[in-house]
Amino acid sequence: MIVEKINRSILILIMIVLSGMNCERCNQIKYRDLSSERTIASNRQDFLTKLRQNTIYNSIGTKAVVENEKDWISAFWAMELIQEKTAETYEAIEIGYKHFDSCTKQFQRALLEATYCLYPQSFRTEMNEVAKSTDSPKLFAMAINYLMISDEMDKGNQYMDLMRARFPNWKENPLLKMLAQSIERVTHKYMVPSIKELISCDFFRGKSVVFCFQRENRDYSGVTIIKQKDGQFYRTKREHIFSISHLARSVSNMPGYLTNGNSPQGIYSIQGIDVSDNVFIGPSPTLQLVLPYEVSPQDFFHSVDTDSTWRREIYEAVLPESWKDYLPIWEVYFAGKAGRSEIIAHGTTINPDYYRGFPFYPNTPSLGCITATELWSPKDGGCIYSDQVKFINAIRKVKAENGYFVLINIDNVQNSLHIQELLPLLY
Repeated sequence: MIVEKINRSILILIMIVLSGMNCERCNQIKYRDLSSERTIASNRQDFLTKLRQNTIYNSIGTKAVVENEKDWISAFWAMELIQEKTAETYEAIEIGYKHFDSCTKQFQRALLEATYCLYPQSFRTEMNEVAKSTDSPKLFAMAINYLMISDEMDKGNQYMDLMRARFPNWKENPLLKMLAQSIERVTHKYMVPSIKELISCDFFRGKSVVFCFQRENRDYSGVTIIKQKDGQFYRTKREHIFSISHLARSVSNMPGYLTNGNSPQGIYSIQGIDVSDNVFIGPSPTLQLVLPYEVSPQDFFHSVDTDSTWRREIYEAVLPESWKDYLPIWEVYFAGKAGRSEIIAHGTTINPDYYRGFPFYPNTPSLGCITATELWSPKDGGCIYSDQVKFINAIRKVKAENGYFVLINIDNVQNSLHIQELLPLLY
């Protein structure tokens, strides 16, 4: 009887251990189990054909802008998505500016975004006119950023003077405050503070933190690593620091504080893992992020002891001393204050062929989220490769679902960032 009881106890113990192991395995995703029918070659071709014919050319072919604003806005979005640049799309942009003053702010914003994305050198006269006439801080910021794409450095003062004249209270507007910083960066280059100090700052001690390091030119992909609660970087089985490539570029490539712009720099809060029903994101789990102002400070900092109302001092208190006056790390704060939201880290089922020739290929840009490379079978839609799955598995492994996500540009080198370049900055 005693032996039987001992054997039964050992059996129960083994079952508990195995149950724990199985639970651990349940949390891990296998990319080969994922599939997306929309990535099958024939489905991608059908989608592209319908998008071109119905969404783009049927809409802009009417030439009737004011009566069909919503269709034209959809056409602008589709033109950006597939990088459609033809004589007809160019003419559509021209027609849009001819009806600019008769259209809604939504149409005007969509037109400026499409211009910025597709024709960054061709509509300077129109953008100048927008900057001099609009009463919208957002449209003004979009127009000035467009003009700065190819302007000489000495025009920065002219743009600041124009902003002061058009918007005397510009310092009170988060978009214009960040625009002033963009203008300043054109005329005055300054150094990024110590990455080591940022990684080891007091606020991050005992917390899981994802660090996403990017180039200033978001045509190039960056590197993401994970710092565990014990202060160590999460490593692979071979003891290398875990890392994946992340693209923080939007399809428009506008600055991060603008709607549909690049992923803004700064500190995000991780709010768990979810699966999106957006067909362009696909079946891979997503890392849910929020910006300041998108949720309360209590939800953002996972603490009931935090103030319930956002103030500048709350965000500032998190930053190490040398970073407090470094305006780029405030981009996410002012972007959130201006209304940006729904920026997450996700995979992609968008056809990478739209972006063949871009440095970030075969990854695909989004509307401002952080995207990981995923490849799908053109035959059956099965997942061939997924950095997103590797990333989510690592997040679950270190239990970082309620941690923080920090995105920072480290330099303006004109190539993709690799982990080997990053290592000297970490220690």
